[in-house]
Amino acid sequence: MVKKIFFVILSITLFFISVFNENLIVIITDGMSFDALSIIRKLKTDPRGEISFDRFSQIFYCETSADKTYITDSAASATAIFTGYKTNNGVLGMDNTTIFNKKDGMKQENIIEFCHKNNYLTGIITNTRITHATPAGTYAHINSRNKEYDIALQLLQSNIDLIMGGGLKYFLKNNRFDKKDLIAEFQKKDIQ
Repeated sequence: MVKKIFFVILSITLFFISVFNENLIVIITDGMSFDALSIIRKLKTDPRGEISFDRFSQIFYCETSADKTYITDSAASATAIFTGYKTNNGVLGMDNTTIFNKKDGMKQENIIEFCHKNNYLTGIITNTRITHATPAGTYAHINSRNKEYDIALQLLQSNIDLIMGGGLKYFLKNNRFDKKDLIAEFQKKDIQ
């Protein structure tokens, strides 16, 4: 049986999904809206010419504001995208009863958990810290995006098949308060 593949490529909030033969690839870019795409077209020598986004067979748009405010941060935005639920700013993968850095609410199923349940291989590729709010939105459940050492531990427990990104310090034994060597733990799981 061929496994389906799900990958998130983050450049850290325009939401693109492309489906290729039952495989799913999500690309999130920081601060890029349809207006930004329009500007890109206007700056080209031939504004009617093709840009790379024109080659996607499917593009979806997602409203990602926080639960009680239109102004949102990456954590609430990523939670909206990767769980389908609105939450409070600073919160990852939990419902809107969660209070930033104070109170836990209910965990919401994220896209990595959904994909594992449905036999997809999963991966995250980012040019930022893998524990940063946007990539962490795919796998973490935590009341503060700033708890990156705890988010790193949740990444270890998430069973993602491919992980590429920065933030090594959150995984190194000498930097961690609990002195856990998460790199060694990943190697035991045969995840590189």
